[in-house]
Amino acid sequence: LLEQKCTTGAKDSVYLLIHYFPLIKNRFNGKVQRCKKQVILCANQHETTSGNVSQSMKWKRAITQQIYGYDETHNGVTKSKKRLFLTFVNPKGGKGIAKKMWLNTVKPMLEVAGITSVVVYTEYSGHARDYVQECKDIYKYSAIMTVSGDGIVFEEYQCDGQTQPYAK
Repeated sequence: LLEQKCTTGAKDSVYLLIHYFPLIKNRFNGKVQRCKKQVILCANQHETTSGNVSQSMKWKRAITQQIYGYDETHNGVTKSKKRLFLTFVNPKGGKGIAKKMWLNTVKPMLEVAGITSVVVYTEYSGHARDYVQECKDIYKYSAIMTVSGDGIVFEEYQCDGQTQPYAK
C-alpha cells in the first residue's frame, strides 16, 4: 500500500494506491495467470489535508488488518504481524521455468505485499525435505512455499510429521 498526497482546488485530497494480483484468464491462449492491478481510493471529504490523511490512514489500517491480521499490542497500539516465508525454488522444476517464475512473478508479488522470504535453491532430490528436517527454528516461518514442479511439494508432504517441530 502506498500513499500519495495531491492537492485539488480548495480541498486537499489524499490518494491511497492499492496493488493486488488477481488470477486472470488470458483471452488469447486461455491460460490463467496472475496480473498486477491497482485501485486508487481518494479521501476528500474533509476541508484539510490532515483530515483526509487521517481518513486514508483508517482505510489503510482496515485493509491491512483484513489482509495480515493483528497479533500484538503494546501501550494500546496494535502492530501487524510480520510475515516471513521459507521458499524452496527448484531451478529445474516446472520444465525449467520455476526460477524465472520466482524472480519475475512470485518475488515481486511478495515484495509488494511486504512479505520477506528466505529462499533456498534446491540442489538435489530430497534437499527441501532435508532442510526442513534439520531446521532448528522452523517456527519463525509463517509459511513454507515452493516454486517448482510437484517433486518438492511431495518432499514437504513426506516430512510433515517426521520432524519434531513440524509435527506440532
